[in-house]
Amino acid sequence: MNIIPRLFNREPNALQVSDWLKNMQDAFVERASGLVDRNTSSPDMLVFFTMTSCTISMDNILHHSPSILSSIGPVFRELRAYYECLWQLVLLGKYTSQSDNDKISKLYADVELRTDRNIQALFSTNQNIKRLLV
Repeated sequence: MNIIPRLFNREPNALQVSDWLKNMQDAFVERASGLVDRNTSSPDMLVFFTMTSCTISMDNILHHSPSILSSIGPVFRELRAYYECLWQLVLLGKYTSQSDNDKISKLYADVELRTDRNIQALFSTNQNIKRLLV
C-alpha cells in the first residue's frame, strides 16, 4: 500500500477546518476594523457582520458536532442566509418609514455584491477554504 498519495489527498479534519475558520474570522474582523475608522455607515459593515457571524457560528457548530464537516458548505450557506435576513429584519424594525424600507430593500443587492467580492478574494488567497465552502 502506497501511503504518499493518501498523505496529499486526505480530507481536512475538524481541527484544521476550525483553524481555517478562525483565520477567516480574523481577516474579516481586520477589514471591518479598518472600515470602522473610516466609514461606519458603509454597506461593507453589513458584509463583515454577516461573514464574521457565519465563521464564528460555523466554528461553534463544528466544535459541538465535528461530523458536520462533510456538510460544511451547505451549512455555511444556510448561516449566511440567516445572518443576511437578520440584519434586514433589524433594520426594517428600526426604520419603519416607507422611504427607509425602500432604501433597505435596495441595500441588499449592494451588500450581496460586496459579499461575493469579499468571498472571491478570500477564495483566491486560500484554496483550502475555497475547496471546503464552494
